Amino acid sequence: MEYRAEPAVHIGPDSIFANRAPRPATLVSPATGNVLQLFEPGSPVVFSWHDAFDRDGWDTLSYTFHIRGGILGTSADRWTPDTTVTLWLMGLISPDQVYSWWVEATDGHVVVSSDKATFRTSS
Repeated sequence: MEYRAEPAVHIGPDSIFANRAPRPATLVSPATGNVLQLFEPGSPVVFSWHDAFDRDGWDTLSYTFHIRGGILGTSADRWTPDTTVTLWLMGLISPDQVYSWWVEATDGHVVVSSDKATFRTSS
């Protein structure tokens, strides 16, 4: 069970403030249902999403990108301050497999997860 109190109250030596969780990022590409064509020698795949939204207005957001499926474990996970990740996946992904990806956004206090998108690789 996941529990998140909101807003979180942070008490520092010189200040007290409430922090509201950011709204999650919205995934853009590859979109759910896309078929990723596998070609030799391959091309990088660009994963992109729309910014999460910091409801406080002063926090800097960063992201952790995740992709799962086939033989992929956590080796392709990436931290980024940007809203894109470019990966060379040839050799890491298999034909005719389903993969899912999502991003987690954090404002340094709270982590929120986007929905997951799934795509299939060509045969």
